Amino acid sequence: MEGHALFASSSTSPAHAVASPGSRARRAAAVALCGALALLAGCGTRTELFATPDLADAGTTHPACDPTTQRCDVVDSGPCSSDLNIDVRNCGACGNVCPPDDACVAGVCTGCGDTCADGDSCCATISAATGASCVDTMTDVRNCGACGYLCSALDTCIDGECVPVPCPPGGCAKGLTCCFGGCVDTTNDLFNCGGCGTTCYYGGSCLNSRCPVTCNETLEQCSSAETCCRSGCANLLEDPNDCGGCGEPCPSGDVCVGGECFVACGDDAGTCAANQSCCSAGCTDTQTDSQNCGGCGVQCGATAHCAAGVCTATNDGAFDPTVNPTYLTPGVHTYSTITVPAGVTIYVAGGGALSGTLDLRATGAIEIDGTIDLSGGPGATSTLSSASVGSGSAGGGGFTGEPYATAALSPACAFVAGNPGQLGMAVSGTAGTCTVASTSACTASISATAALFAAPPAAYGGGGGVFTGYRAYGGGGGGAAGGAPGWPGTALATETDCSGATGGGGAAQGSGGAGGGAPYDGVAGVVGQTEYCSGTPASVGGGGGGSIGAAASADLAVSTTFQTGSAGGGGSADYTSQGVFGGTSGGGGAGGALELETPSTITITGKLLANGGAGGDAFVTTNCTSGAAGGGGSGGVIYLSAPSVSVSSSATISALGGAGGAKSSYATGGAGGAGGLGRIRLSVAQATCSISGTLRPPLGAAGCVPSTTGTAGAVYVGAYPN
Repeated sequence: MEGHALFASSSTSPAHAVASPGSRARRAAAVALCGALALLAGCGTRTELFATPDLADAGTTHPACDPTTQRCDVVDSGPCSSDLNIDVRNCGACGNVCPPDDACVAGVCTGCGDTCADGDSCCATISAATGASCVDTMTDVRNCGACGYLCSALDTCIDGECVPVPCPPGGCAKGLTCCFGGCVDTTNDLFNCGGCGTTCYYGGSCLNSRCPVTCNETLEQCSSAETCCRSGCANLLEDPNDCGGCGEPCPSGDVCVGGECFVACGDDAGTCAANQSCCSAGCTDTQTDSQNCGGCGVQCGATAHCAAGVCTATNDGAFDPTVNPTYLTPGVHTYSTITVPAGVTIYVAGGGALSGTLDLRATGAIEIDGTIDLSGGPGATSTLSSASVGSGSAGGGGFTGEPYATAALSPACAFVAGNPGQLGMAVSGTAGTCTVASTSACTASISATAALFAAPPAAYGGGGGVFTGYRAYGGGGGGAAGGAPGWPGTALATETDCSGATGGGGAAQGSGGAGGGAPYDGVAGVVGQTEYCSGTPASVGGGGGGSIGAAASADLAVSTTFQTGSAGGGGSADYTSQGVFGGTSGGGGAGGALELETPSTITITGKLLANGGAGGDAFVTTNCTSGAAGGGGSGGVIYLSAPSVSVSSSATISALGGAGGAKSSYATGGAGGAGGLGRIRLSVAQATCSISGTLRPPLGAAGCVPSTTGTAGAVYVGAYPN
């Protein structure tokens, strides 16, 4: 906004008239606004008639000029550019410069005296005869930024800059001020706080015309608990660089507590109390800390607590539930006595590394008249809403160790994968080169190649099924030796296939999980074709059964492998040749891991169960849309340890593998494979061992006689307390 001044004063130059750092930005915005609005010429400008005189040429006259108007500046293009009546640089004569704070009135340098307020300037008025007056060059349109700088008729003066008029012709409402951008309330406007152009950079607020207080002229605002130090805002009670006072740092590595420096102990701030020790995790009482019992690093474990510096078995009192069912969290529970009354069933519920596992310990007698059930959940059967339009749901997998839990069916779609089961050992299979399909959103497809997919590998229960109109693979079962997804037969010559879809442990193409041989291996699913179809029938393959795995079957004494079993795989199918849609079912979850331990007696008249979950049956129809079943989960493990164990004739202790899902009666294949056998381990004194109930696996011919090697497919008996 450059130009010339009408009236000038030697008091203030335009270079010093900017009120805030934002004025240059506002000035640029004003220029842009003028152009955007296509305003008349002169928008955003101010006019200055007198340029700086060339004193070497002072006194030059021109014959055509009036006696009071001379050309005092040789660089000026006009012959009569200086009015000697009002020009403070040529007052009365060329080169006669008025003193600071004076105006030129009628050719005489005239001051305003001491009448001007702070920040105002003494400028000549429009009529030279009226003399000089005090003006605010930040807002005066006739002296904008400095005396004599006149804004155009289209502008106003804001912060000493001529800017386009932003406010209504009638002016702003009462209580508002016309600033760049419009009418604002300067008492609370963030960008015009207390006056136009004053921006509050910190805190994002303007309160009562004041910006928040800042520290060291930075943008940092100190809280009520802080002091402004050279380094910035600091809490003198806890800042190690300003501890107790500004510029009072603590030694390197020390902490500031209450305004005093202390040596740090781990993550703790301050010195340890008299009854505490400094251990790796910080200050602690070694008399009560189970992680540092009696000394740093001495851990009591999950079944004990620290009392008087000694690890002591934790006892939750007597366990005698009356609510049916009763749910316990996974892991170890220690009681004085354990009694499960008839009619009450105990389940485990919860995730984590110990999911599907329940270790119940007592200091006194254990009596089970009711049921403790850690069997796997069943796989779910797929559904078919419409074969012609292609709508149905894929079956979900069963949960490991939770017989009441099965993954939800997928939404009804033309192409979708089933939800896998959960819980158990953190081992899952893989989808190989197959694309993993969504279990929650319908997948649109227009070709067999695009529709080729697999259900997600289970993490870590039974594998889910699929719903498709082409070729698709179920999910592999989770666990150390999960069952494979079903094998949908050899792909057609015109089809694209994928490979590598497996269960946990690597079982593929419908095979069961490997358990080191019978009876621990999972059984393979059956591949076959749908019947009563025209042309080439559809191909369906049942999921493989899960297994405890070779490591567990080699450890019948359960010395190192107290763990859940493995789940069954989901069914697979290929409906490409028929041009119809169908679904497959999910695999069963694995049996969990159950232990009962006491130095007293164990009496069983009820049931202890860790069976594998059954695979979901194939969907049955009378046409080519029959489905494929899921594989069964393997049995888990049941461990009883006491000097005296009595199992009555009415009792059942079982860790059988889950049955494979049944095939459709309108297909030659598609049945799921059964899960492999689990384990039972007894630690008991032979003289006080009485077993007459139903055990699966069964008690060996030697009965309660301790074994040194164990027999495959039978209960392992060890001498208590071994």
